[in-house]
Amino acid sequence: MIEFRVGQFVKSSAHRLGVGKCLRVSGENVEIEYFDSISSASRCRVMARRSQVKPVQVSLQRRCYWEDETGWRVGRVVWAGDRQYGVRLPNSDLDLMVPEEQLYVRWDKPITDPVDVLAARGNESPYFHLRRRPFVAAVMALVKGEH
Repeated sequence: MIEFRVGQFVKSSAHRLGVGKCLRVSGENVEIEYFDSISSASRCRVMARRSQVKPVQVSLQRRCYWEDETGWRVGRVVWAGDRQYGVRLPNSDLDLMVPEEQLYVRWDKPITDPVDVLAARGNESPYFHLRRRPFVAAVMALVKGEH
């Protein structure tokens, strides 16, 4: 039987909402919390059978969030360890070690209101925009049959 820890990253086959956090274990049930945005204090919580939940590691280069004494921070996962992650700050070579319990990643639901995320400064860095734009334009031209 898998043992779950509070704050551990998990996925549920019952809900298919992506990566969430183990919030509580009660008998055969696991309560999972899903993170939407740093602009929203509310979180989606669901219950799943223990057999439908598995622990996961967050993939490398995934956008992540954590809160410290200065407020919400944003970064990318650059390594995964035992109950902790290496996180790189945007436009920086500085890596921080963040405990798994303090780290959050977005669930698989699309953002409802991107304006709130922009206002909270939770958006992606524009660093790769100029490098991505030609690729996206080429793919869109193929989709539209303009090749």
